[in-house]
Amino acid sequence: VTYAQVLFAIAEAAERGWVSEDAEAYYNMALESSILQWTGSTEGVDAFLSQPEVAFDATNAIERIAEQRWIHLFMNGYEAWSEWRRTGFPNDFVQPEGRPVPTRLAYPDNETFNNAENYNAAVERQFGGEDSIYGTVWWDE
Repeated sequence: VTYAQVLFAIAEAAERGWVSEDAEAYYNMALESSILQWTGSTEGVDAFLSQPEVAFDATNAIERIAEQRWIHLFMNGYEAWSEWRRTGFPNDFVQPEGRPVPTRLAYPDNETFNNAENYNAAVERQFGGEDSIYGTVWWDE
């Protein structure tokens, strides 16, 4: 977990009213920390934060925080994907050949061989018999 991730988490918690910190301040600190981490400098942070599509906006703060956190995680694909799964942002993904972004990982191939009875029961119970990467998991329902 990077320092920027911690700051994004505090910003989100503040926006949701879970902590008393200032969401905007932590969002701005998270972006500064992210830029420092990926470039080695904080040069240009103020200009970046002043862009309308980046600047903190209380009317869609969770979306802004989630999108910038997702961008920060660009070198950590599974974490970025998990954040997207958790928040739904960014919500403008391109869908190559009309396929949506997968919503879950399929069970490992060897599970059907090593644990067929429980595998079949779980797939039937959770996904109506199809072990699809587009199935919804319990927290999506």
